[in-house]
Amino acid sequence: MKKILLLTLSLLLVGCSIGQIEDTNGDEDYTIETISNEKIISGGSSASLGSIQTTVNGNTKYKVDKFSGIKTIETFRLNNESFNLSIMCEVEKGNFMVALTTDSEIVKVFKNNDTDNYVIDNHKGTYYLKIVGESAKFNISYSNDN
Repeated sequence: MKKILLLTLSLLLVGCSIGQIEDTNGDEDYTIETISNEKIISGGSSASLGSIQTTVNGNTKYKVDKFSGIKTIETFRLNNESFNLSIMCEVEKGNFMVALTTDSEIVKVFKNNDTDNYVIDNHKGTYYLKIVGESAKFNISYSNDN
């Protein structure tokens, strides 16, 4: 009985790591190494463990213990509007990026382990706030002041 339980537990733990992208550039370098800019723009899939997302009064907090891939966490559809996006990002492990994209380009890459913002004035179009990771452990919080 113990052998079956240990085998089942082992398979669950191995299964949890499927889909993670290895951090290949060292512990102190958080630069995305494997995922291309083209893939970031076009989108893709992601795998995560231990994620929590909360939104209170327009402020969103997102924490993940292990994340790999590309995920759109917010979509902004503007109709001749302006907005100020403020992001605080803390990376503990792996490679990580928060990017604002359109359908054709990366507009802004937000700084890791810092607070950063981006202002769009009087624009019409769709913007995507994306997280990109390679075995990343991170916390971000962001708000859109428009």
